[in-house]
Amino acid sequence: MKEALAQRCHELDTQVKVLQEEKMTLLSEIARLSAAQDAVLDEDACELDDAGGSLGPAHAGTLRYSKMRAQLDALKDELDKVELQRDDHRARCDVLEREVALLKIRNEELQSAASENVVLKDEVDALRETAAKAATLEATVASYKKRMEEHVDLRRQVKLLERANTEHVQRAIEHEQAAARANAIRAQLDIYKKQVTDLNEKLDAEITKADRLEIDNKKLSSQLASVQRERETLLQERDTLRETVDELRCSTVTTGASEDNVSRELIPNDIKEQLIRLEHENKLLRQNQGAQADQASVQALLEDYAARLEKQRALNREANQRIMQLEANLEAPHPRLASAIEDSQRKSLQVEELQAALSEERRRTSKLQETLSTREAELLATEDKYKKCVEKAKEVIKSLDPRATGQPSLSDITLGYSRGTGSNSAAASRGETTPANNNRHE
Repeated sequence: MKEALAQRCHELDTQVKVLQEEKMTLLSEIARLSAAQDAVLDEDACELDDAGGSLGPAHAGTLRYSKMRAQLDALKDELDKVELQRDDHRARCDVLEREVALLKIRNEELQSAASENVVLKDEVDALRETAAKAATLEATVASYKKRMEEHVDLRRQVKLLERANTEHVQRAIEHEQAAARANAIRAQLDIYKKQVTDLNEKLDAEITKADRLEIDNKKLSSQLASVQRERETLLQERDTLRETVDELRCSTVTTGASEDNVSRELIPNDIKEQLIRLEHENKLLRQNQGAQADQASVQALLEDYAARLEKQRALNREANQRIMQLEANLEAPHPRLASAIEDSQRKSLQVEELQAALSEERRRTSKLQETLSTREAELLATEDKYKKCVEKAKEVIKSLDPRATGQPSLSDITLGYSRGTGSNSAAASRGETTPANNNRHE
């Protein structure tokens, strides 16, 4: 502003000087023309006499005539020149009049400009006074500019740190969400552990049941083998009894010692005991009664033996039916045993799947704990860096404006928020690591 006003004043001064020079040239030209006009009037006055009267006509051939003729020619030439000059001067005068009018207008403008110039000079004086102050302030402004540049850099750093802080807050929130998911997974793992323990107990119970069933099966198979052996012996006894019955029916009266020995060898032990007892009774009856009585006792003994034989046949039939039932049971798989085996196999598969899922979840929890520890280390490092930058920014702000020291800044608020979130996330992560370690020990 000051330089523009000085330049305008200089231009106005040059214009005033040019106009003054043009005015002086015009005045000198007017003076010269007036002098030339006076000279012409003086020459015309010299041709008159002293009294002012005319000297009379000049005749040709006379000296006066020649002089006058020469003067006339000279005056005509000069008159032509003067007329030409007059025309030129008129044209120039018109131009000059127009220029004078323009110059008057311009002079008025210049006077108004001069008045403005006076005002501007006053303003320039005031500006010079302010310039003196500005000169002193420029140095401070330069220093403030440097400080502001540093402050701008610090603001950029603060913005970057705020962005990093927001990112860290988002990461902390993500970590908290991951921790919540990990806690849910841990709860599921605890449930799975309980289910695995229950399934292991059930599997042990089923295994014991299967062992018991296997033992029962072995017992039944051994019983079946013994029953089969008894059946075979009973079949043999049946055959022998049939033979003995046939022999007794054929020879009811005559029984020799050799036949008795052969039949006794073929009869089993219990029947032998019965036969011995019957023979002893027969001997007693023979001793007590006669021959007729012996015939009647033998017939009674034969009837008793036939009844016992029928009873033995019924028992043999029942034994055969039981043997056939046991064989059918052995040939057909036991439904409880098959279902128990299937349940044990299915539960063993479930236990293997649950153990694989448990190992996978433990591996995932260990990875999450490692990522949480690395994120916590990064968060602590960025918090330290952020604190340093905030302290530096506070120092710069104090040096720039010491009045703003008592007011809390946005960086302090964000720092406090970041501290709160960082401490919460650290506490949550520590609280998560302890049950994870407990799970590992378990």
